[in-house]
Amino acid sequence: MASEELSPPDGFDKGPSNDFEQDVETIELTAGETLCGTVTGKDEGDGEFGPYVRLRINDDDRGLIDYFAKGEAKQMYFADDLAVGDDVWVGMKTETQEHNGNEYHPTICRVTE
Repeated sequence: MASEELSPPDGFDKGPSNDFEQDVETIELTAGETLCGTVTGKDEGDGEFGPYVRLRINDDDRGLIDYFAKGEAKQMYFADDLAVGDDVWVGMKTETQEHNGNEYHPTICRVTE
């Protein structure tokens, strides 16, 4: 039955929220560093250097953080293998690789099944 003004029944109080309204620390991993926790939010778009993915993660050691996905984490997100609610581990390798004349530290990512 339709009505002019919709209102939820009692007890249905929580509505949608913007995961990124709360300002939290943004983490940039360095060689040998890791993060581990549950993905609680995601944001994606196009930036100066192409598409980006920002993940909000409840890190086991740091608490709530933002992480701009790189390497395997970014690949897994765009392949729908990494989503909100997943427990994720991300690490930056200590050895370097070369790509197009530039050296970088590869980022690896794993999620629980």
